[in-house]
Amino acid sequence: MMGKYDHCIHEFIPEYTEWGDWCPSPQAYFRGEACMPGTNYHCGYQVIAGPTWMEEAHCHHGVEEYFVIIGANLENVWDWDAEIDVMLGEDIDHMEQFTIDRPVIVRIPPNLWHCPINFRKINKPILWQAVYLNGTWGKTLARSKPDGQRYFEFMGDGIQICRKNPNAKCSYCGRCFKEAIAAMAEK
Repeated sequence: MMGKYDHCIHEFIPEYTEWGDWCPSPQAYFRGEACMPGTNYHCGYQVIAGPTWMEEAHCHHGVEEYFVIIGANLENVWDWDAEIDVMLGEDIDHMEQFTIDRPVIVRIPPNLWHCPINFRKINKPILWQAVYLNGTWGKTLARSKPDGQRYFEFMGDGIQICRKNPNAKCSYCGRCFKEAIAAMAEK
């Protein structure tokens, strides 16, 4: 490309992950400001091919997010055989579970706590797109100290630390996520 509006076009680069068979690799992402300076849009595109869960409960301050969930058969996005549980709530101690059994968009207003997401039954793959309306992605998590006292931790683009290597930034490779899934399955 060699034109006046080249800065308005982003070419996806395959991102290879080790998330597991439930999420085929490579995946595609548009990581907002890191891909296109000045943008207010951040999203990923994954095919969910088997049961799993995603994310701890968290919220985004001042930013909306949308979950776009459709059947992965792009000739017929209603070709659906899945059940997904999503948690939503005003605070982390008062969350409601919603079961999704057809293509939907879930709007997450600013400051609404959400997740985890339990992809409980995936008999036909689905296309999952999390759309974050800001150029940099970030989330606030509720944590507990050993004495039970609650504190909040912010994680986001460029500051999230790798759980496998505390001296490196997170690359979203999925190795830690794969271990968390295995630990959850043992419970």
